Amino acid sequence: MSSSPNQHASPRSRLRRLLAGGLVLALGSGVVATAAAPAPAAAGVAASALAAGGTTYEAEDQVLTGLTQQTEHAGYTGTGYVGGFGVTGNALRASITSETGGPHDLVVRYAAGSGGRTLTLDVNGATRQVALPGTGAWSTYALVWVPVDLQAGANLVELRRGAADSGQLNVDHLRVAPQVGVRHEAEAAALSDGASTSTEHSGYTGAGYVGGYFNQGATTTFTVQAAETGNHPATLRYGAGPNPFNGPKKVTLVVNGVSQPVILPGFGSWKDWGDFALDLPLNAGANEVAVRYAPGDDGNVNLDHLDVGLPAPVECEPTIEPDDTFDGDELDRCRWTTVLNEDPTGYRVTGGALEIDARAGDLSGGIANARNVVLQPARVGVTWMTETTVSIDGTDDYLQGGLVVWGNNANFGKIMVMRTPAGEWKVELGRVTANDLQYTGSAVLPAGAQGDVRLRLWVLDGTLRGSYSLDDGDTYTVVGDGYGTAGLADPLVGLAAFNGTGTETARFDGFAVGAPVRVDPTVAVQTASAPVLVGESSTVTVQVTAPGATPTGEVTLTDDGEVVGTATLTNGSATFEVGPYTGTGTRSLAAAYAGDSAVTGGTGTGSLTVSAAPEPVASTVAVTASPASVQVGQTSTVTVAVSATGTTPTGEVTLSDGSQVVGTATLANGSASFTVGPFTAAGTRSLTAAYAGSATVAAGTGTGSLTVTAAPDPEPVASTLTVTANPGSVQVGQTSTVTVVVSATGATPAGQVTLRDGGQVVGTATLVNGSASFTVGPFTAAGTRSLTAAYAGSPTVAAGTGTGSLTVTPAPDPEPVASTVTVTANPGSVQVGQTSTVTVAVSATGATPAGQVTLRDGGQVVGTATLVNGSASFTVGPFTAAGTRSLTAAYAGSPTVAAGTGTGSLTVTPAPDPEPVASTVTVTANPGSVQVGQTSTVTVAVSATGATPAGQVTLRDGGQVVGTATLVNGSASFTVGPFTAAGTRSLTAAYAGSAAVAAGTGTGSLIVTAVPDPDPVASTVTVTATPGTVQVGQTSVVRVAVTAAGVTPTGAVTLSDGAGREWSGTLLDGAVTFRAGPWTAAGERTLTASYAGDARVAAGDGTTRVVVRALPAASVRVPRKVVDATRNRRHGVVPITCTPAGVRCVGTVELRLDGRLLAAGRVSMAGGRSADVRIRLTPLARRLLADRPRVRATLVVALDGGSTRRVAVRLTR
Repeated sequence: MSSSPNQHASPRSRLRRLLAGGLVLALGSGVVATAAAPAPAAAGVAASALAAGGTTYEAEDQVLTGLTQQTEHAGYTGTGYVGGFGVTGNALRASITSETGGPHDLVVRYAAGSGGRTLTLDVNGATRQVALPGTGAWSTYALVWVPVDLQAGANLVELRRGAADSGQLNVDHLRVAPQVGVRHEAEAAALSDGASTSTEHSGYTGAGYVGGYFNQGATTTFTVQAAETGNHPATLRYGAGPNPFNGPKKVTLVVNGVSQPVILPGFGSWKDWGDFALDLPLNAGANEVAVRYAPGDDGNVNLDHLDVGLPAPVECEPTIEPDDTFDGDELDRCRWTTVLNEDPTGYRVTGGALEIDARAGDLSGGIANARNVVLQPARVGVTWMTETTVSIDGTDDYLQGGLVVWGNNANFGKIMVMRTPAGEWKVELGRVTANDLQYTGSAVLPAGAQGDVRLRLWVLDGTLRGSYSLDDGDTYTVVGDGYGTAGLADPLVGLAAFNGTGTETARFDGFAVGAPVRVDPTVAVQTASAPVLVGESSTVTVQVTAPGATPTGEVTLTDDGEVVGTATLTNGSATFEVGPYTGTGTRSLAAAYAGDSAVTGGTGTGSLTVSAAPEPVASTVAVTASPASVQVGQTSTVTVAVSATGTTPTGEVTLSDGSQVVGTATLANGSASFTVGPFTAAGTRSLTAAYAGSATVAAGTGTGSLTVTAAPDPEPVASTLTVTANPGSVQVGQTSTVTVVVSATGATPAGQVTLRDGGQVVGTATLVNGSASFTVGPFTAAGTRSLTAAYAGSPTVAAGTGTGSLTVTPAPDPEPVASTVTVTANPGSVQVGQTSTVTVAVSATGATPAGQVTLRDGGQVVGTATLVNGSASFTVGPFTAAGTRSLTAAYAGSPTVAAGTGTGSLTVTPAPDPEPVASTVTVTANPGSVQVGQTSTVTVAVSATGATPAGQVTLRDGGQVVGTATLVNGSASFTVGPFTAAGTRSLTAAYAGSAAVAAGTGTGSLIVTAVPDPDPVASTVTVTATPGTVQVGQTSVVRVAVTAAGVTPTGAVTLSDGAGREWSGTLLDGAVTFRAGPWTAAGERTLTASYAGDARVAAGDGTTRVVVRALPAASVRVPRKVVDATRNRRHGVVPITCTPAGVRCVGTVELRLDGRLLAAGRVSMAGGRSADVRIRLTPLARRLLADRPRVRATLVVALDGGSTRRVAVRLTR
């Protein structure tokens, strides 16, 4: 089977050759000189096709309004040109057909004499004014290049003299060509080493062109963004006039650092422009494409622009085989639709295998930067299995290679052969869900096993599972219990190798997609080794095991054909209760396991022997109380022991105390214990035990007794009293707290205690926790006080007494404390003729001073007053002269507070002149409301009663000073703004005042509003699907172009298929491309593109349709009845033909001998094709071929969901 049977052409193979051998450019077959006159068209033909140059529409062949065909001025193309644009309303109308629609270039060839001209261009109703520079003479023709957007099909394009146009020119022809992808204007590129912009020669696009290529080294560097790696068609528009020589000119093209010479054909004039076709090998992302005048080049060219398109799509068969044996020399990109983080130098198809270099990068939680993850769409539906054989080796930690299932960067799964940091190799099943990683590792692989591991990864019953084989697929070991499939709807599947240094390579020997193949279980039914007796039950355990897996799910147990029950496995095991049985014999037990996503269903059997029960033996029941004698209020433990000859009795025994049941207990080793009591009365208790019996021991009873005696009364214990005064010494007039503590051995005394001071009772108190407190004093005389406490006793503690003492000392006489005198005048400054109140405050530590205080003003006594709460007030003045008054206060003192003095002062100022009159400040903005960017005039008017204010006024806008101005006739004006933000401005004016008018302030406001946004222009959304008709399982490339008058739309576009599937993208130069599908069912799909709009362009929608055709039924033929194993004893090759054309043959291929499997594989191929299908030989087949050269067997080809074909063949070596 070829590795690339699904594609007719392979641009990526060309890319690999380009990268391997240096830059090789696919150059166009010629150059179109857009100003040169082509051969005249035949009469009556409206348009003629120009190779690589679009379509020319001769002006004289179009619909003319007020215009005439003329031939006066030579140099025209076709049969003449059109004149008459000097009259308003005169027009030329052309019907232009576009196959695909979208961006196009419209080139107008014209002559305008001297001076520039304008015309109005109308494209499908959208108008704009076009400037046409003067050509110098009416026989000199020039080009104007105008970008336009055309719709697929017919378009009306009109050039007319509008009311605002100057007209006065001749039009020779129009030329229309689709733009090739994204346009990169040369004047907007990076220019260096003498390259410079110019507008000298007309006919350029954009704002100019790049010249200066008479300077060696001149370079124009374009930055080109590519969505994918591959060869991109491109067109370089250039000029190459006759200087310094007339002929082709050589320059150097540099793509991402790789250089290649390019020879550009020359033109007879610098006003002529040409298009040179290129095929650029670009990488996904940013690329540098430079045109350089290198040493040895000719240079002397002008550069206008570079148009870069998308890579040509790979041409694929209608249906794609998922299986791949990698027999070719390149990766089949029809089958392998996606390579994540692609670097074409990091993978290759060679020697019947796919090799992927394990570079730095990972597929883990929150990380998806592994290079060259090779993917294809999974089988339609929710159940599938992928399989490969991988060989990998190296020393880097976590180096790995294996199978991948891909939903998106945050949701994927993998089964990998991985090297651990311990230097060992394992197989790991990993699952990343919403960026969260879970994984399960296998046991350590044998040494060297990483060089040949068969891996399987599959989804079944909503679970992702994985397994591996170390014996070429004869047996498999499942890894872990699997993970859920959230985020893996419509996934991609494939191969990956990563977490290496780039020197390690994983080799994948084939890739197959099919139905899941589970491992077989072992079901064991385990019963008790001893026979079960009639009337008894038994526990049966069902144990299900499988290689590398812990089976889950349900198992059902039957007992002689009757269902016992169904249970869910726990750690591969389930337990059932069988019986009790009514008769003897052997029971046949069968367990049926239902299987799970990794393990197939299975069965197991077992048996159970039921024997007759023997006659029960007599029992002896002994009842013993310990202790045998207790007092009233105490308890005792009663033991009941049941014994029997030859056995240990089991079952229950009941104990009674007289007629009262104490309780029932289960025998343990023939014995049970009970607690009786506590008892309330003395006497002998009669105890009876009744044993219920068991299947082997007969019931029985036994008796015992317990003596209960009366409890004796206790003797009271002695008490000890402690008497303590705190403090132990006080002064006359003070008190003390006396604490009496009563203690006794083994008891807390309670009751009352009495305290005496000498012979005088202080008081009686009740003990709390053995203690009571009393207050003694205050005392009137010094001396030692004798304290005695008497405790009255209680039933358990005897009465008692205790003594203590308290010292009372005389109280000392106090010393008067120092005083502080403060003198305060309020107000502290008065005018001549006014008075002030002087307050004298006297303070002292720990006391409030009393008595009298005298105030003096200089040497003059103001007065004497009595302190009230330490304070007294005086009135001084009125004063007749200005100056500072010295105030002195003398406090006479008291028995507890010493005398003292204090000073203060009072300022007397001259009487002021008359007060200025009040001012009123008014702030007015005109206009009172402005927009952002505008200004306003603010007038500040100051008025006062009976006066015209003079002086200065300051205006503030918020906290910012606008300016200061001098009042003229009480008024001043300011200009505020322009403003940068909307809002209400707070204006404050401060008048400084004058001798006659007091200072004052006033406020005002100014409203600043936002400049209103212009209304967005309408958008036109054009949706094109290529191809428009596909088969089930295929995709279409959908291009969405959004246009609007006078602006290039930006923003987001969402494409939906009406069935819940959506794709989102962002416009680039007004367009975005999606890959829609693959489609799972036949029918017509309506694709709707919804443009979200931006600040200048309104939202809009557009639709297109894709027809999905069903696949016809498939069948196979085996033209040659031989399975050839001569090249490889591990595989056989059988030729198979799939019919009819247009279908896919997908299914299993098995070679069997008397029901035994000799080989197996899968077929996946397009209808109408024949291919050699490789099937893997089993060890049995290899043994047979070792003994004989050929083996007769039956080849069975079973197509998925279709027919099965059996053919007798020979297996040969």
